[in-house]
Order: sequence, then structure tokens, then C-alpha cells
Amino acid sequence: VGVAPGANLVGVKVLDGTGDGYESDVLAGIRWCIENKDRYGIRILSLSLGCEGNGDGTTLLERACDDAVDSGLVVCVAAGNDGSRNATVGEPGCAKKVITVGSVDDSKVIAPSSSRGPTDDGRIKPEVCAVGVNVISAKSGDEYTTMSGTSMATPHVAGVAALMLEHNPGLSPSKVRSILMNTATDRGSPGPDNAYGWGVVNATYAISAQEHDISIDEIRATESDGTVAIGATIRNTGISNESGVMISLMLNKTVLNQTTIPFIRKSQSVDVNFSWIPDTPGLYNLSVNVSPVNGEILLYDNVYYTEIDISYMPNIRIAPAHYDFVIRPNSSAVENLTISNTGTLPLSLSRIAELVNYTIKPIPRNWIDGVNGGINLGLDDDTITSQDLPFAFNFYGRNYTSINISSDGWVSFTSGDEWRDWMYNRGQRLPVCSWENAIFPLGSDWDPGAGGGVYLKSYPQMCVITWYHIPHWYDGGSAGSNTFEMVLYETGEIRFNYMNIENPDTFTVGINRGDGLHGAVCEDEPYSMTSLWFGPERWLSIGAKNGTVAGGGETDVQIAINTADLDCGRYRADILIQSNDPDEGSTTIPVNLSVRWSAADATIALQVAARGEYEASLDLNSDGKVTSLDALMILQAAIGDVEP
Repeated sequence: VGVAPGANLVGVKVLDGTGDGYESDVLAGIRWCIENKDRYGIRILSLSLGCEGNGDGTTLLERACDDAVDSGLVVCVAAGNDGSRNATVGEPGCAKKVITVGSVDDSKVIAPSSSRGPTDDGRIKPEVCAVGVNVISAKSGDEYTTMSGTSMATPHVAGVAALMLEHNPGLSPSKVRSILMNTATDRGSPGPDNAYGWGVVNATYAISAQEHDISIDEIRATESDGTVAIGATIRNTGISNESGVMISLMLNKTVLNQTTIPFIRKSQSVDVNFSWIPDTPGLYNLSVNVSPVNGEILLYDNVYYTEIDISYMPNIRIAPAHYDFVIRPNSSAVENLTISNTGTLPLSLSRIAELVNYTIKPIPRNWIDGVNGGINLGLDDDTITSQDLPFAFNFYGRNYTSINISSDGWVSFTSGDEWRDWMYNRGQRLPVCSWENAIFPLGSDWDPGAGGGVYLKSYPQMCVITWYHIPHWYDGGSAGSNTFEMVLYETGEIRFNYMNIENPDTFTVGINRGDGLHGAVCEDEPYSMTSLWFGPERWLSIGAKNGTVAGGGETDVQIAINTADLDCGRYRADILIQSNDPDEGSTTIPVNLSVRWSAADATIALQVAARGEYEASLDLNSDGKVTSLDALMILQAAIGDVEP
């Protein structure tokens, strides 16, 4: 008759008539079942076989059994009959995903011969037990026989699994396994042990437990800005539709939040979401709990735990993320930059700076004698020295009071000896992502050690660095006499003066912040008796350079635009914000400016003229009044998008 009398049997012979065989044949049999499961409707494998050797679930035979489970097959395996010693379950009973079966007698007492766990990697085995002592079973032909052992217990469990799948065909192999384990009748020591496993299989409970069964498939927890977001997937694994399913988010035994699923069909999954704001930072053990529905027996999967670490660091938020100004010439505009701290600890704004571009233009030569009364720095070939400045010099939004001077015609406010051999990469087009905070009046391979010298001369409002009568290093020696200088002004302006340049080489002339975005380069080789001027564009200014924002607070920083010194055209700058936010310690806000006239400006000029008023920005011909001629000039500029 058997446990599942309506089941169809598919015989796969892997052993000989004496019960012996080869591992390769067993492996081939398992693979055949996997490949032909759909053709023959195979749902369960019953393996009353095994070999000695306690494993860790990684042998070929054990992995093959787990592969069968992954393919959708319930796999029941005999634990073995190697007695009451621990760690006697053989393979493939040590596989990780199978249902390993021990043997009990009619009184549900473990058989002395039934193999025990644990596995070699410490897992409890068997999963369950079933009657396997003096079992009367069919023999070939029309006879019956009585036999004992886990090989007789295993088909009992396989039969119960078949009844479960008949009752609920949607059960997965892992669900069949967990139901059998959690509905088993506990025997021996309370709880799972390595003799009985989770207990003696209980067919009645295993079937009835499927009527009503709500489980939690997974839980997701994230933290952002001090708020914990928890999501859970709730599944109805029973065969009945359910209503009014209550889900709770809990911290230990305290309910933090609750929600109810009004209705969930059998086999349906529903996602629920919670949020929670802890009072203090720390490590929290949270759980999502599903209240049992009427008739639910299996409660082991009604709770899911997760651990989350709340650190409450400062968290910077900046708005807007960029600026796009369109302003007419000789005008101004003011906006606010809002900096928020959504964290708990104070947000320290260590630096708020304008990163503007520099304008380059040739100017009349004005040589300043930096040698007489200056300090000879004693530089040799490829050498660098650090010197104090007479004032704080602002370069790309940061003030510097010292400077590193190289014999090779460059200076840097932050880099030194690590650039000693920079000249081997000279000739690059600035800006580049290296050579940080550097100025190149005439960067090349100079050799003051072979003649001349490098001098520093300081004034209250300017600093002059002169490369005087220095030769150039050529292959094997130095030659020539070159003189040039760099002047730093307290205003932030820079001047390059060239007295005598011999034998032009691949020079680097310009300035470079080192971020690949900000810098200026002279495209043409400089020549004797000329000068270049570098000045920072001054159309962007920031109202605060640093500050602190309390947790949960915000502050506004004024951003001012002034186009008084700008021609019509497009300009770009950045606002650099540095803070103690551990994730966003440095943020750059792009500022785009378009300076142009519009037809609306022409209309405004006409209105101002009609009222007899005066507005300097509209007086294009500089005659001290606003007239229709100014309006016409503005309109012409707007149409042509050029400066009038």
C-alpha cells in the first residue's frame, strides 16, 4: 500500500543485486533524473544508499544531490546504519539541501544502528526520522519481507513529501524540507539534536500545516540621513487565501510600526515598507513579525531579524546643484546657496571658495629689478626651495603664505620635491590633473647651477621671483643666458616679464590648479622684451568662507554676480565646498554665466528714457543719459548677440 498509494514510481537502477555499486553510476542516475524530471513527472528522489565517510557537503555526490534540489526535486537520503557514535552520517547524507532521514522503532525511539550527526562542517544531521525498524515491505515477485535500517525509513519520508505535493503542488523543495522539519514530533533532548534531528516526521501536521501559512521571504534595511527604511516580502505559502494579515516592525519586544495586508491570495507575495528614526546612534537588532493567521501551525518563518548600525554623522545637502545666470552687461544678481545638515552631528564647513578662471593678456613690458636687493636662493640644477611670502596670496580661492620655487622656471603653493623631475613631462596643455596649484612663468629644463641664479625680492604688496642669466640644459651640458621673472601681487594678479629668451624650447607657460578643470595656458612661445598678465575673473563672490551647521539645520550663503568688467559672452566658475561629511567631504557647484543683451533690455531702456531717468548700465554711448539711441544699440546687440 505504501505512504502515498497514488504516487507513480520511476525506477532508476544504480546498484547491483547485492546493493553494491559505483559512485559514477549513482551520479549518472541523479543526472538522469534531473534531465528527465519533466518527461516523467519526477518530483522526489528517494535514495536508500550511501557510503562511509562523514562529509562537509562538498563531495561530488553531495553536490550532485544539492544540484537536484536546485533543479526543483525533493531529495530524501538515508542517514546510514553506522551506529550510535557521533559524526557517522555518510555521503550523500551530508549534503546541505537534502532531507536526511534517521531510523526509529514503532515507539519512536532512535534505532541503535541509525547514523548520527553532525557533519564535518558542524551541521545537525539527520533532518528528521521515520519508522525504519522491522518494516514489512514488498519484495520482488508477489512476496513481502521484513527489513530494518534508514533505507526503510527514507521511503516513508519520501511518501509524506509526495502527499504534501499532492495537497499543494506549488511547494518548493526547500519549503517541503522546512515543513517536515518544523512539524516533526520532537524526541530525545528538547530541540534539534544529532540523533533525531528535528524529530519524527508527522504526516498529519505536515499536510495540515499547508492550509494556512504566511512567511517572510526576505527583509531589506537601509539607513539614510538618520532614517531607517525597512522593506519585507510577505508570501502566502499556504493553500488558502488570507485576509487581515498584520505585519509589525519590532525592536526587541517593542512594536515600532505596524501595517496590515487586507487580502493576500495563495502563492501571492506582497512587499511592505516601514520607516523608523532612532533617537540615538548605535547598533540595533530589528525584526519584522507576521502575526499568525487563524489555523497557522508553522511559525518558524513568521519572523525575520536584521542588524543595522546607525552612526549619525553629519550629512551635507546643497541646493541648488548648479547655477545658470543670464545677465546683461554692467549688472548684478544675488542668489542664495542653501547648505543643509540632515545628520545629527554638527557639519563643519571648513572652506567655501570661488574657483574662477584667469584672464591672460599681453601688456606693455614693465621689468622690475628683482636681483639688486634680492636674495639669491642658491638653486642648482633641478632643485626646489620653500620661501615665505610677504602677504597672503589668493590662488583659486585659497590663501597661501609660502611658495615652493623651482630652478626649472615654475612655482607651486602645495607641491615640492616630488616634482623635481617634472620637466620630462613638460609641454602639456594646461589645465591638467597634476602639478597642483602651480604657476609656470617659463617652465623648462633650466640649470642655474651652471651660471646665473634664481632670486627672491619681497615688497609689502608684491613679490618678485627672477630667473637671472640662467643657461638651458641640453644633451650633455648647459648653454645660453635667459632672464625672466614672475611678479605676484597682493591683489591676486600675476605678471610674467621676459627680458631675454634664447633658443626657444618646449616651454610650459600658464597656471594650473591641478583638477583638470581650472587653469590657463599661453598658446604662443614667449619672446624677449614682452610681458603677460594673469588676473582672476572677479564676477563671482561668496558671502561666507566657512561656518558650522547644526544637526537638522541649514544656512544660506549669498552668491553674488557682477558683470561690470565682463564683455558679452559665456563664463564658467565653480563654488568649492569642503566639510567634515564623511561621504561628501568636497563638493563642487558649477556656476554658468551668460552675459548678453536682450530685446527686453531694449524695452526697459525705452521706458527709462521716457521717464527721464538714468541707469548707468543702460547708457551704452556713455553720454550721461539713457535715450532711444541706447535702446537701439541694445536691440542691435541682442539681435546679433554681440557686444555693442
